[in-house]
Amino acid sequence: MDICITQNNKSAFTSRNIEIRKADEIVRRVHKEFPVYSNTSMQRFKTLNNTKSTKRLYRAITDLITELRSFYNISTDRANFFRMLAGIKESRVGNCFEQARLTEAALLMNGYKDVRKFFLFAYNPQNGMVKDLDHTLVGINIKLPPYYLIRNVNNDFVSPESLILPNNKSIIVDSWAGIADDSRTALTKYKGNVHLSTHPNPNYKILLLPAEKASFEPGDILYLKKHHPNLLLDENKKDIDKIYINESWYNLFKYNKSIVREVKKQNKLISSGYKKPISFYQRIKNLFAAKNK
Repeated sequence: MDICITQNNKSAFTSRNIEIRKADEIVRRVHKEFPVYSNTSMQRFKTLNNTKSTKRLYRAITDLITELRSFYNISTDRANFFRMLAGIKESRVGNCFEQARLTEAALLMNGYKDVRKFFLFAYNPQNGMVKDLDHTLVGINIKLPPYYLIRNVNNDFVSPESLILPNNKSIIVDSWAGIADDSRTALTKYKGNVHLSTHPNPNYKILLLPAEKASFEPGDILYLKKHHPNLLLDENKKDIDKIYINESWYNLFKYNKSIVREVKKQNKLISSGYKKPISFYQRIKNLFAAKNK
């Protein structure tokens, strides 16, 4: 099974809690349905700086994710998701944000109701300062305070009062890190076990900044169930073959293959006449396979 899982956190996969086990199974299904390579996970590879070729691959994945995000985010949140879905399936690259969106959708497909993305922050209790850890995950049943105002992580000032400390009855699911656990236990893992691109001080508190919930319509979930049934737990696969919806709107979102081609040219990975794009991914696959050598 060729899963490009970006972390190896075995503790999340031995829980006795049935809801956590189900969430963990969904994480595994997301990895299998959408195997992706992440440039942020590559930063800890021992082989990253060994050769010019390896460095070019890293820059290419970084550039590709940047270009694809510009391609995804040109419309409404709902349209952007389906554009991203096509892009990830074909490009096979993505970081924590892309994997969080896929996981959020997979959870909704499996009947979870209170699901949303969260951004990870570190809080210094000594001076009241907060630090954006540049990481996205998904929370299940994490309750927000009454009248909570959602902040824009890119534009709005984030104060300590806007951050959330979930209780241990909620669940955090992080496909990028391979985590599915109760929220309090999961948050402790970001202080050492999970290799983030921005490392938190071990004395800081790890807190969450809520994002808006995904704006799916009922037909969207049916479309996902029909075209990606492998994301469904076995108990939720009943009557999939009977789903019928008008797919004309979804067919508008096609992947722009020229994005990958241009990124490879810019990073000198292919010549203009090269006709075997699969070798680009084979090189990346080999790099990930050799990460601990």
